Amino acid sequence: DKNGTAQNLGSSTTISFTNGVSSAGGVLVAYKAEAPVTLNATDGTFSTTSTGGAGASLTVSPATASKLVMGLQPPGTATAGVIFWYPYSVPVIVYIEDAYNNGCTNSVMTITATRSAGSGTLLGTTNITANSSGTASFSDLAATWAGNITILFTCGSLTPVTSATVAVSPGAASAYLITDAASRAPTPGVADQLTINLVDQFGNTETSFSGDKNLTFTGLSTASDGTSPTITSKTGGAVNLGTAELITFSSGVSSAGGILKAYKGETQTLNVQDDASTPLSSTSTGGAGASLTIANVNPVAGAD
Repeated sequence: DKNGTAQNLGSSTTISFTNGVSSAGGVLVAYKAEAPVTLNATDGTFSTTSTGGAGASLTVSPATASKLVMGLQPPGTATAGVIFWYPYSVPVIVYIEDAYNNGCTNSVMTITATRSAGSGTLLGTTNITANSSGTASFSDLAATWAGNITILFTCGSLTPVTSATVAVSPGAASAYLITDAASRAPTPGVADQLTINLVDQFGNTETSFSGDKNLTFTGLSTASDGTSPTITSKTGGAVNLGTAELITFSSGVSSAGGILKAYKGETQTLNVQDDASTPLSSTSTGGAGASLTIANVNPVAGAD
């Protein structure tokens, strides 16, 4: 108004005139980017729409880019290695906006996506340049880690934004991972409990699988006296390495069987393979054998 106090449009305000021209008040501050828009005024009797009058045709542009805003969230659930928009064919969208939530058009800025919460690697095109509407579409993002993740989107000094949580499930079973032995330096002839995980290509445990797998273990040598390394089946019976046996899994982790006895002092990698028509093994993508150093017992010159 004439005293400099701001009033919302639509409210009555007093403007001073000198020689028919406003001289105090009438300072406009617009917040919504829009065009074209006509600003009109009325005193209750005369208005800008009266004969001889005219409103002001305005183009209100966005203010300086200030922040990033999620336009379209990633799905709440996903599968490791599979792009987030499958099967919905909808990308993850991020907007560049000013402080008043106006989209910043012609903001040629690059927005970067990185994993925030969770672990693993964020796959796909993680640097996208916004289009002329200030919109960036991430169409091929995927995660490698099975668990809850969020995605952080940044763009220089703009206020960043974090996505909603994505619950990522393991991909298809791909390999076996011998994750642990009671000792990485087992003593010859002493039982050593192995832990075997059924995993996807990224090493995520297949927690949805429980049941038996017919597995063959290899990699360790026979001792000089002819004693072969053994491993137990789910029932506890020991068989020589190289012989298939049933191992029970619960939630993707071995739970019965898998007790190793090695006899030859050596450093070797213990590997495993199943009997599927397309076999999975510890050497498949995502898997790993167990690197073991088996000590000699009371070594003597010339002995193994």
